[in-house]
Amino acid sequence: MRPDLEATRRRLTLRYGAFVAALLVAFALGVYGEVSRSSQELLRRQAERLAATAAAELPLLHHEIDEARGAPPPRRLEPMAEAGDSNSLGLPDHRIDWLDDELRPLQTSGTFQPAGATRPPVADSPRAQWLPIRNGVAFWRPVLGPDGGGAARVHGYVSVALATAATGGELSRLRQGLMIGALLASAVAFAASQRMVAASLEPIQRQIERLIAFTSDASHELRQPLTAIRALIGSLRHGELLAGTPPALGRKLAQIDQTSARIGRLVDDLLLLTRFDRAIDDRASMRTFPLEELVEDLVDLHQAEAEAAGVRLVSRVEASAPVLGNPERLGRLVENLLTNALRFSPPGTTVTVGLGRQRGQAQLWVEDQGPGIPASERPLVFERFWQADPSRGEPEHHGLGLSIARAIAQAHGGRLRAEEAPGGGCRMVLDLPTQP
Repeated sequence: MRPDLEATRRRLTLRYGAFVAALLVAFALGVYGEVSRSSQELLRRQAERLAATAAAELPLLHHEIDEARGAPPPRRLEPMAEAGDSNSLGLPDHRIDWLDDELRPLQTSGTFQPAGATRPPVADSPRAQWLPIRNGVAFWRPVLGPDGGGAARVHGYVSVALATAATGGELSRLRQGLMIGALLASAVAFAASQRMVAASLEPIQRQIERLIAFTSDASHELRQPLTAIRALIGSLRHGELLAGTPPALGRKLAQIDQTSARIGRLVDDLLLLTRFDRAIDDRASMRTFPLEELVEDLVDLHQAEAEAAGVRLVSRVEASAPVLGNPERLGRLVENLLTNALRFSPPGTTVTVGLGRQRGQAQLWVEDQGPGIPASERPLVFERFWQADPSRGEPEHHGLGLSIARAIAQAHGGRLRAEEAPGGGCRMVLDLPTQP
């Protein structure tokens, strides 16, 4: 059969498009990850910067509180431009908490409500650290200063939390943009791959068409001279021209006639394969018929051949299987399988032709107890002119039988495959769609 270039084109297009799409997705993920990491890093730097500024304001805050002792509680401090003005610093929503050295709240600035704790456990409070919150970043740091003896001591603590809502929105828009861009680029890549693959396969398509045309033309041209040769040999063998000639001459003419007949069958097989290659519609000759009748007829027809070879030929029909097809072509298919099985079956073995139903399809199999086909060679058995053992030199078989069988199966919407038989021989399985 001619290669299915349309299926090849689709397969190559899908592979190329999938590769490009995967590349684009990987690129988009990389870009998104890097931007997300950079945004997170920028937010952390802003938090550290704001914490440092707020820490510088802690002594002033202590001073104001000391001055207000005995008076009503100090008013809520508004963030100063140099200490925490989010507009001047370009910061998102934030919250700043000042605490004294005993972790008592001194003052709060900002309206942001962190989703999580902005204070570490007491045991961890003397060290700077990042605190996990769900809707932003939080940074805790102690504020150190000199004591009366010149040594450093903790004067208080600062907790800074920044919201990620703004950066989250930007990342969401970036994610959507990257997804849309990747989809559009993938669509363009698929369209471009279709054109490139089609252009690449076009020369192959032309070569195949020329090869098919050459095979068809050569086969047609050979039929007429072969017919003339056989007619001439027939007239010589049955006429009076050979009277008185040596018997060896008659035998030579018989050999020429047999060889011409073999070449004629080869030409007919090539013409049949060419017809399948060109996908010529043959539905006019198709009809619905019971496949089990064809099996029984062929088994009866080949009983004498099986007995002559010392092989037992049996049929095993497990279910009725009406199919739509050309009875003559399907008969040729089953006969090719049966002939191969008988040819490679040792005397005393059994060849079985079975018929049943599997998953709503008719399944026909021809099983022998011969040497079988190695697993590495099973994909090759349906290739033209391929033979399992070329060294046998069997002149009557030119290696097109299984190719024709597969072509007939495909023309009927079926599938033909080679398997290992349970007894170690070969099992040819044909699946065909059934009719109601």
